[in-house]
Amino acid sequence: MCSEKVGVVELMVQKRYQLSLAGPFAAIHCILHQEALCGKSLQTNNVMDVVVKTVNFIRALGLNHRQFVSFLADLETEYGELLYHTEVRWLSRGKVLQRFFELRRAIALFMAMKDRGIPQLSDPIIYSDLAFLTDIMQHLNALNSQLQGTKQLITVMFDFIKSFRCKLILLATQLADGNLAHLSFL
Repeated sequence: MCSEKVGVVELMVQKRYQLSLAGPFAAIHCILHQEALCGKSLQTNNVMDVVVKTVNFIRALGLNHRQFVSFLADLETEYGELLYHTEVRWLSRGKVLQRFFELRRAIALFMAMKDRGIPQLSDPIIYSDLAFLTDIMQHLNALNSQLQGTKQLITVMFDFIKSFRCKLILLATQLADGNLAHLSFL
């Protein structure tokens, strides 16, 4: 599938014209790429800048990383590691945010010990943005998992996308009503 003028899409359009078929025809270039673009369009800089800067400080220097792992072991946290975020694999953002959110208190303590406090974590707006973004990225990761794999039918994938759109409408309605049932981190 190359484009709307060359490849499978153009052949299908020509065949529909030859058979005099009526009705809508939608050409979907790359459903995963479209989903990735939607995820990237979220305005997340206020949260992601703090998360990426903090994670890079902890993970980039071997000494900081070893001290942080040891610090987590001393606190007996559920996780013993902090994950990297890469822009190339943008869906790693969901796992990074989840781990960061769950370790936020330990991270704040560690950064304070290093004289690199994170005042944004005490800001209720950034804190709620972090929780909300973590929830949304969890939902996007679940959608992405459904869309991946071999032998996927486009109709099934399209149904996943349609149901996700309905889920977003439900989340928006529930959020407006103050119902956070499907936003566990928030």
